[in-house]
Amino acid sequence: MSIKNLPLNFYRSHILRPINLSAWVFYAFAVVQNDIAITTAITESYPAIALLLGIWLNKEKIKAHQCIGAGLALIASILLAFVI
Repeated sequence: MSIKNLPLNFYRSHILRPINLSAWVFYAFAVVQNDIAITTAITESYPAIALLLGIWLNKEKIKAHQCIGAGLALIASILLAFVI
């Protein structure tokens, strides 16, 4: 059975919930082990990282407003790391 054939409730409860839980556990571990400014800057740049992965892996075409948004997100993350 492929993932496309799974019922939506099964997908949400058995696949997405453990991924979400592990993401929060790893975030908490990162906050405890590292400087909060660096951890926050990395986690807050996830939209730009997702955009770059989409370009690289899926060969997606981006529009000007997406490029500007990704640039602003990366700049804000870097500034946040240095200010806090």
